[in-house]
Amino acid sequence: MEVNIDSERPVIIVGSNGICGMGNTMVRWYPDVWSAERNHVVLTVSAEGTTIHTRYLEQIPVTWLAKAREIHRLLQDNPVADLRRMATHKHSVALNGPLVAVDNG
Repeated sequence: MEVNIDSERPVIIVGSNGICGMGNTMVRWYPDVWSAERNHVVLTVSAEGTTIHTRYLEQIPVTWLAKAREIHRLLQDNPVADLRRMATHKHSVALNGPLVAVDNG
């Protein structure tokens, strides 16, 4: 699938790779809510590294890549770091319910 990434304000969802949140932290970038609701992820960052889910690296804004590198280094030191303050959205219920904006006030 071809994803149009022209946003400097991505949807970011923070979760874990385990059952019921009992795994390592993962941070995912989406270009917009529509894409996030359909799981059209652009970047996934964990302690293991950064996975790119687009056809070309050059499609991804440089600011997203820089932040992904920073988060990867942080997760290497602490794979279960609580990064929920980074999230712009979260699922309203478990198992990928509808998205709601997060107020990180």
